[in-house]
Amino acid sequence: MSDEIVIERQTSELQNVRRTVAKARKLRRNSTDVERKFWHRIRDKQIDEFRFRRQRPIGKYIVDFVCPDAMLIVELDGGQHAEDAAYDQRRTAFLESLGYRVLRFWNNEVIENMDGVLERLHGNLLRFRTNPTLTFPLAGEGTDRAEGEVAAGTPSPAQRGKAGMGVQQQNAGRKKAAKEKK
Repeated sequence: MSDEIVIERQTSELQNVRRTVAKARKLRRNSTDVERKFWHRIRDKQIDEFRFRRQRPIGKYIVDFVCPDAMLIVELDGGQHAEDAAYDQRRTAFLESLGYRVLRFWNNEVIENMDGVLERLHGNLLRFRTNPTLTFPLAGEGTDRAEGEVAAGTPSPAQRGKAGMGVQQQNAGRKKAAKEKK
């Protein structure tokens, strides 16, 4: 491939990303009543300290709500989704191929049974707790903390080091520590 084609492709991809981000911002500003009510109930780590983000781009799609730590996406579907089920299936398949779980709720379900929806969401988040992975703050997060202050739940340097180790390396380290104790 020539350098010109590569540069054209990269420029096109960058423009697509910018358009997607701009669209997500617009969707956040113009959210539906149902999305606002749901967001009010899940924002600020109200559900077991899980942090959600709303109207976030993932690939070429914009998801309604995502909890990056639990790799969980919540979609609130209105009547238009019944008409384009094939699109939703392709979108869900793409998101699941990235490792996300996708929960879908109809708008009327959220309006009529918010507590039931939140209970189902909570159950899915608890499933994550049984098989967690270490996640770290995104770039720029936590900049409002005082110098040296660490966010709650942030893994220690020792924990971060062990996260990248294989089981055999961890076991070897334990055996070495046990020998040193003797």
